[in-house]
Amino acid sequence: MYDKLKAAGLHLLVSAIVIGSFLLIVYFIWYPYPFYITEGLSHITIILLGVDLVLGPLMTLILYRKGKKYWLFDLSIVLILQLSAFAYGAVTIAEGRPVYIVFATDVFKTVPPSMIDRSTLKDKSLDYSLFSRPIYIYATAPSDPKEREKLMWSTLQEGKDIEVLPHYYQNYQAHLFHIIQRNEGYKYYKKIKINDVLNRQYKTILIKHGLTQEQIGLFTLLGHEKEVIVIINLNDGIIIGMLDTFF
Repeated sequence: MYDKLKAAGLHLLVSAIVIGSFLLIVYFIWYPYPFYITEGLSHITIILLGVDLVLGPLMTLILYRKGKKYWLFDLSIVLILQLSAFAYGAVTIAEGRPVYIVFATDVFKTVPPSMIDRSTLKDKSLDYSLFSRPIYIYATAPSDPKEREKLMWSTLQEGKDIEVLPHYYQNYQAHLFHIIQRNEGYKYYKKIKINDVLNRQYKTILIKHGLTQEQIGLFTLLGHEKEVIVIINLNDGIIIGMLDTFF
């Protein structure tokens, strides 16, 4: 049993290092707060941890026996299964990550790479890489009537609205003034104040970032799994927090 525990413990340690390194990328680069919440990342992470961090070492504990003739073959089968599960989970997480946070009309929407054709980007400086954090984008309907009609038919026929059409993407900071003008704070302040939980969340975020009510804006964020109210710093337009109970 000592040898079994030693082998399983070593397997667990190596698995934890690999998965831990991957999760650092996931939670701090691909899905920084609050996007790991709005994109429903937790259930995928739990499955990944369950299969790779528990099942792999457990199989080693069961199969390992010192001096066993075909131990290397058994280990290779375990590793193949474990790596296959890890690769599937990693690809699923990577394909679902919010590469763009698009402000369109008056709301923010998260956009994964699987929903867009990045080759249609007109401004290549807005392109993303494998290890880039979510990029803030401003998207607005074209002023040209023919282009507007084209966009309308695209929405009606293909179900593709402006947030998943990269050729309409524009620099976010260059249009921050227009975004601030659509601040929906006035719609939510009263409701926040009469809800104890939301009021505490709201005040905590302001104190943490040293901001006043006049320095922040409230907007709707439509994530893949959850719709929330986000708080943005009006100085740079970046999301600094969220209220996790939608009205």
